[in-house]
Amino acid sequence: MSIPVIDLSGDPTEVAAAVRAACLEVGFFQITDHGVSPTLIDRTWRTVRTFFDLPLEQRLAAARLNADDAYGYIALEVEALNRSMSDAVTPPDLKETFNMGPPTAPELALTADGERWAFAPTPFPPALPVLQPVLTEYFDALLALAGELMGWFALALHLPDTYFADLI
Repeated sequence: MSIPVIDLSGDPTEVAAAVRAACLEVGFFQITDHGVSPTLIDRTWRTVRTFFDLPLEQRLAAARLNADDAYGYIALEVEALNRSMSDAVTPPDLKETFNMGPPTAPELALTADGERWAFAPTPFPPALPVLQPVLTEYFDALLALAGELMGWFALALHLPDTYFADLI
């Protein structure tokens, strides 16, 4: 079985049918012609590489303040995601990560702990001030793409393309 590739710039009826078939038959798919600028993708990639090339001390300046925080830098061997699968002691992950959350919180009171966690600020490194605006632009582009994809999912379910709009 191959991974379906769906061109989002195609005929809307055909795109919706392809999304439906991919979800029913395979469970996932790859998209092309998604509208995210190749220039933005390249600039984001280069900027993130620059971040990970910084000395560890400078990357740690953007570290999560608490282990339960969602956003910020996580150094090599800090997490062991396999431990979430069992109680067994497993070796730490050989990866480092920078997680960024939504650049702006919704215009409503964040009262639940989960809401405050999800919309907490992201720490950025002082040594690379360009990281925040580049990642914010990329985040916004992917958020718009996510909205478009939700429209395709709605159409694949034979619903109006705006069905999920107020839920995301």
